[in-house]
Amino acid sequence: MDNGVYTMIRRDQDGMDINVYIDMYELPAELMKEGTETNVIEVFRKIAKDYLATDEGKRELEYSCGCFNWNDFANIPEKFLNRYGIRSVPIVSRFYTEVDANEELV
Repeated sequence: MDNGVYTMIRRDQDGMDINVYIDMYELPAELMKEGTETNVIEVFRKIAKDYLATDEGKRELEYSCGCFNWNDFANIPEKFLNRYGIRSVPIVSRFYTEVDANEELV
């Protein structure tokens, strides 16, 4: 089985404002098997924990006032992710349109 692309959608709500962010990661084949979505999140949690144990991660944690969430996960350096066989996949498009999924098109 080949490596595959995993998509993480981060939803951030502040009052009535809702922002949605999309991150994509190339994962090792063993993490891309059917039914392993929960395993991927657990692997990502372990990566975050391991990263925060490093000097660089401790500085990141200090900078974020002791909080580290999914929005901060994107700050983990590529070189650190590579240790786990994970590579972030750049999203080329910076343009988007938010649409109502139920809007009639014709």
